[in-house]
Amino acid sequence: MSRGAAARVAAGARATDPYGFRRALRALGWEPARLLVAESFLQRLVGMLALDPREGAKPTGAGPGTGPSARLSVVMAFPRCSSVHTCFMRSPIDVAFIDREGHVLSVCQGVPPWRIRTCRGAASVLERLSRWRIHVSSGARAIESRKG
Repeated sequence: MSRGAAARVAAGARATDPYGFRRALRALGWEPARLLVAESFLQRLVGMLALDPREGAKPTGAGPGTGPSARLSVVMAFPRCSSVHTCFMRSPIDVAFIDREGHVLSVCQGVPPWRIRTCRGAASVLERLSRWRIHVSSGARAIESRKG
């Protein structure tokens, strides 16, 4: 592939995923998911507060109650953001900070309510209702079982 062709392919990928959210979702293993992008002030203000905590970890594999009609987990995306808070949240969330191309810089799992997380150099943030029992900060190697 020539340099010009490679540049056109890369430009096409940016046009369909300008913030790199889908790339980050794949890297995090958070797919399949319903991606909600918070662009407006009101969307950012409300964020994940409006979501039902039971929507955080719906199964999407084979079996009864799954398939095309099964509800996907919801991931909220905040472009142009490098800091988040969990004030007023009713349950813990997982937070991923990503760069402009969608590379994952840091992941905080199971962040409880009333906390602040930030990541220098992040261009955007992805959030989902947590599937984990503990908080794991960037670089930690602790592993805990998923909620049942």
